[in-house]
Amino acid sequence: MNRSGDEEVEISVLVSTRGRPGPLLDLCRSLRASLPPGTGCELVLAINDCPSAYPSLDELRLQLPDWCKLVGFHEGRPGKSRALNGAIHASRGRLLAFLDDDVLVEPDWILQLRRAFTDPNIQAIGGGVEVHLEHPAPFWWTTHCAALFGCTRTWPFLEGQSIPYLCGSNMAVRREAVVSFWEDIGPGTQAYPMGEDLLFAREIQRRGNSCVYYPSCRVRHLLPKARLTWSQLALRGWYTGGMKYRFEPKSGIKEVANSLARIPIDSIRLLQHLLEGRRAEASDRLLWLVRHLGLLRETTRRNSVLATYPAVKQD
Repeated sequence: MNRSGDEEVEISVLVSTRGRPGPLLDLCRSLRASLPPGTGCELVLAINDCPSAYPSLDELRLQLPDWCKLVGFHEGRPGKSRALNGAIHASRGRLLAFLDDDVLVEPDWILQLRRAFTDPNIQAIGGGVEVHLEHPAPFWWTTHCAALFGCTRTWPFLEGQSIPYLCGSNMAVRREAVVSFWEDIGPGTQAYPMGEDLLFAREIQRRGNSCVYYPSCRVRHLLPKARLTWSQLALRGWYTGGMKYRFEPKSGIKEVANSLARIPIDSIRLLQHLLEGRRAEASDRLLWLVRHLGLLRETTRRNSVLATYPAVKQD
C-alpha cells in the first residue's frame, strides 16, 4: 500500500472505484479545481477492480495539484465497503470525506466542507448531491427517480438540520467519530447490494454523534446512458424498499403496514394512468409498487444485521 507518510493532513478524500477509469480521471480534475494552494489534502484511492484497467498512480497524480498527496492501493476482494475500510485505514486526515468515483465536486466543495466543520459540535455531514444525466431524460424520469439515484434535493431537511441518514456519494466525518463499514453490505457484496451508507450513519449516531445536512458542500453525480434504464431503476427501488425492513425490522413493521395499505391504492392509480395515457405517472406508480414489494419480500427473509458493528482497524 502506498501511504502518504506521517505528515499532518487536514482532509482525506476517500474513493472506492470499480469499472470507471474515465469518470475517476474527471473526478480528479474536479478536485484539482476545488483545492486552493496549500490545502493539506490527500486522495486515498481504493481500486476494487483489476489495476491494469486503470491509469497508473503517476498518471492520476498529474490530474491533482502538487499539494494534494495520492495514496493508492488495490483491494482484490470484491465489495465497496471492504475497499472503503481499507481507505480509512490508509488515511491520515483529521476529516474524512467520502466520494463516489462517478461524481464531480463543485469548485467551492472543499471550502464548504471546511466551513461545515468550523462548528466543533458537528461530527458528520451529508453533502448535497445533484444527479446529472449525460443524455436526455427518458419519459419516465421523475423526481422520485432522481431520489433513488441519490439526489438530496428531494430530502425534507434544511441546511444545518440533523438527518437520520447519509448519502455515500458525498459525506464526511471527523476521524474521532468515524466507524468502519459493514463489509457484507453494499455494492459488490452478496448479502445486500445497497445500504452501506445508511448503516454507517446509524452507527455514528448510535455512538452519540449527530449527522448534519450541509447541501452547500455539493457534488454532481453523473448518470450515463448505460445506467439510465428502467430495469436499473426498478432494481434500486426494490432494494431501497427492502432496506427499511432489513436494517430496521422494528420500525419496519410500520412500513409493512403502510405498504399493505398502499398496494391496492397504487395498483388502481397505475391502471388509471395507463388508461389515460399518462406514461410518466404510470411508470412512477409502478416504481412505488416495486418498492412496496421489495419491502414485503424482506419480511420473509432471515435478517442478520446487526449483531456487533465491526470495529475500525487501527495501526
